[in-house]
Amino acid sequence: MYSPLEQFKVIPNIRLFNLNYDLTISNHTIFNIISILISIYIIYNTPGILSNKREIISKLLYIRIENIIREMLGKTKYIPLIYSIFIMILINNIIGLIPYSYTITSHIIYTIYISSIIIIGTTYIGIVKHKLNFYKLFIPSGLTGGTIYIIPLIFIIEIISYISRIISLSVRLTANMISGHLLLHIITNFGIHLSIYLLVIPILLLLPIYILEFAVCIIQSYVFTILIISYIKDVEYLH
Repeated sequence: MYSPLEQFKVIPNIRLFNLNYDLTISNHTIFNIISILISIYIIYNTPGILSNKREIISKLLYIRIENIIREMLGKTKYIPLIYSIFIMILINNIIGLIPYSYTITSHIIYTIYISSIIIIGTTYIGIVKHKLNFYKLFIPSGLTGGTIYIIPLIFIIEIISYISRIISLSVRLTANMISGHLLLHIITNFGIHLSIYLLVIPILLLLPIYILEFAVCIIQSYVFTILIISYIKDVEYLH
C-alpha cells in the first residue's frame, strides 16, 4: 500500500458477471456483511441481566441511547430503529481501525445512501402524522406584518435546507473517517522507512492518535444518532 488513499479503494475479490448480471464481490461487500452480522449479534443480544463485560457495554450503550431519545422525543417507539443505526455506524467505524481492514463509512456513496433513507423515512413519518399540515415545518411561526410577503422565499429556503440534510449528515461522517485514517496511515508509513532504532518515535506518535481516532469513531456515531433524533423530532412536532 503505497498511497494513503489506497485503503479506501474498492477491490473486487470474486468476479462473477456476464452480459446479463454482475455479482462481483468486493472488499466493500465483505466488510459490509461482516458489520451487519456483528451489529445483528450485538442488537439481538443486548441483555436485561448483565453477566459479562461485553453485555455491560452493550447494555450501557442501549441505556444511553434510550435516555437521549426520551429526553429529546419523549417517545420510546423509535428506540429499536435509532439504536440499530447507532450500532451499525459504530461497528463500521471501529472495524476501519483494524490494520488491513476496510472502512465502509469512509465512502460518501454509502453514507449518502444511509442519509437518504433516513431523510425519506422521517419525511414519510411527518406526512403520515400531519397530512397537509406537514408544510408548516418549512414556514417559521410568528411571521407577522411585512414578513408575511417573504413566506414563499422562506419556504423555498427551508425546503433546500431540509434536502441538504442528506449531504451534511453524510459528509460529516465520511470526512471524519477519512481524515483520521489518513493520518494513521501516513504516520505508519513514516515509521516503516526509519531504522529500527528510530521506530519508537512513530509508535509513540501513533498510540495517542489511535486512541483519539477510536474516540472519534464513537463520537461520530453518537453525533450521527443525535442528528437523526433531532430530524425525527422536527417531523413529529413540526419545530
